[in-house]
Amino acid sequence: MGRFNFGKVLKAAAKDGSLEKAVDKMEADLADGTPLTAASRFTAGAFSMPALGLGTYLMNDAEATSSCAQALTLGYAHIDTAEVYKNEAAVGAAIAAHPRTRDSIFVTTKLFPGNSLWGMPVKGGDAVAGNCAEQLAKLGLEYVDLYLIHAPFAFAESLACGVEQWRAMLALKEDGTCRAVGVSNYGVHHLEAIKAAGLELPCANQLEIHPLCQQKEIVAWCLANNVRLDFVFS
Repeated sequence: MGRFNFGKVLKAAAKDGSLEKAVDKMEADLADGTPLTAASRFTAGAFSMPALGLGTYLMNDAEATSSCAQALTLGYAHIDTAEVYKNEAAVGAAIAAHPRTRDSIFVTTKLFPGNSLWGMPVKGGDAVAGNCAEQLAKLGLEYVDLYLIHAPFAFAESLACGVEQWRAMLALKEDGTCRAVGVSNYGVHHLEAIKAAGLELPCANQLEIHPLCQQKEIVAWCLANNVRLDFVFS
């Protein structure tokens, strides 16, 4: 497949240079120093993930199965799904049917944390563990490589609720259900609360980042605190 220099494109588009530091760090993290491709990986301590992946947001079952199968054949090693995408079973079916081995495929999925404003109770420790087990069953997997809290809704209840939900995620990492755990759409004050509680910080924060949505404050905080930035494009 052709090589796509994601870093060069992103830095050129962000003309004020606000993302240049983040992209430079990503490129420096690549073991062989080559431009970002589907085969590239980022490593931070024991945590390693493919630099590029396929997101399945807004894909129905047929689209998810077909797209994942094609992406895996083309060399992609990272597939991203979520509870709220309602296509985890289709993603799992594509992975199961593909000849690639499980350990060559990095799977990310996300916990919907609950939101009392929508009439959905915030998920505590037992609920987080049960939810993850249900998602694994849909995916047909024994573990996921990266499990994210999809949004910081628990913090809308209280700082304590947000911190306790993160504590439940760490327990899933500890028991091996998830190889790594992180967050999505978290801001500085959410991560500062986790840090103040003395808990291990998320290994990654998945954010919508592109030249028109640069989120400079949280990008800078993550870079300074060794939280991996997982860029999402809509």
